[in-house]
Amino acid sequence: MPAVTKRILLLSAYDAASHKYWRQQLQQQLPEFNWTQLALPARHFNWRIRSNAMQWASQEYERLTQSHDLLLATSMVDLATLRGLIPDLAQIPSVLYFH
Repeated sequence: MPAVTKRILLLSAYDAASHKYWRQQLQQQLPEFNWTQLALPARHFNWRIRSNAMQWASQEYERLTQSHDLLLATSMVDLATLRGLIPDLAQIPSVLYFH
């Protein structure tokens, strides 16, 4: 019986150089997982930090409601609001990455 590939949802709300590098290296070093990545450009900091959850909920609803085994988010993600807007995400174990 083949092993089931774990599905990880990776969110980067302000994908500056260091966050982008971390995200890309993580996926490269862990190819055994099935990755879904959502990243927003590193511009308009104040707007991006306050609105990322609303933007993703309205523009990426279908991808966010797919089945995932883990949600991995950078510290720039408004995870509380996103989980409120997309209740399916509240059921997924989540890791909030700070660096």
